Formats: sequence, C-alpha cells, structure tokens
Amino acid sequence: MKKLCTLCLALYCLALSAGNGFLLPDIISNNMVLQQQTGVRLWGKASPGSVVSVKGDWSGETVSVKVAKDSTWIVKLLTPAASMQKHTPLQQA
Repeated sequence: MKKLCTLCLALYCLALSAGNGFLLPDIISNNMVLQQQTGVRLWGKASPGSVVSVKGDWSGETVSVKVAKDSTWIVKLLTPAASMQKHTPLQQA
C-alpha cells in the first residue's frame, strides 16, 4: 500500500534555505506518493558545501546532508506505516 505525503512546501522551504542554484528533479513534486515503511531517497543539486535538510510532516526527525563538490546531494527519509491521518505541508519558520 502506498501513502500520500505532501512534501512540496517542505522542499520549497528547503530550497529557500539552500540559496540560489537549488534544483530538484521533476519526479519530486507536490502530492507525490511514497511507499510506506521504507527509506525513500530524495535527491537534487545545490551549491557545493551547503547543507540540505529534509523533514517529512509525519516525523519530528530532520535529515541533513552536506552537498558534494559536484553539486549533488541525496538523503534517505524513513516513511511511516499507512494510516488515515491527513498530512499537511510544513510551514517555514
């Protein structure tokens, strides 16, 4: 079973914090569906040496990674079991 997770606003906020030059692949978008109870890999490009942080609205855990010299980054975000709970986008602090 798959779980609907809203990550678009969270990734947008993440993009703002990473500065100019932050890019996500087209496959990562609003209302994307993630497999439940797995480690989902999210990736993109940003300024080398900057730090990218990702947080799902279902978890209090933030996953951070330093951007490589070739401008790429990848994080593994753990997803919960399926439920009927509605998920909402994260708000920028």
